[in-house]
Amino acid sequence: MIANLLIAQLKLHFPDKEFSVTNDGQTIITFPAKNPEVGDLEIHDDGDEITLCLGTVTHVHIGNSDDQLSLEIREQKIADDVIKFIMDVFSENIEFYKTSWGGGCGPRGCGEGDIFVWSGPVTAQKP
Repeated sequence: MIANLLIAQLKLHFPDKEFSVTNDGQTIITFPAKNPEVGDLEIHDDGDEITLCLGTVTHVHIGNSDDQLSLEIREQKIADDVIKFIMDVFSENIEFYKTSWGGGCGPRGCGEGDIFVWSGPVTAQKP
């Protein structure tokens, strides 16, 4: 289970950040919102991939489909990629955005519409 790897790594990499873990058929790890306009960061263990929900703004899928790797190594690579992504979110190197047609995320400066970083809104322009 990817979540088991992640929980240990999250505690190691983010010792000062509180998070909760629930398991009602699917493990969900939640970092509470730093800003209510952004919302919580939720990590959903989907079995073969992780879905990160960035508040109510957008979500990202992180997986690894390299059949040449063992399941254990694929899961470790997914966990490593999730940790890197969360580090970028918390350090505000990633912005997330939503428009009338959808949303997304990427490096700072890539978004349009309503733009957010972990600490809150950056701008609220409509395309």
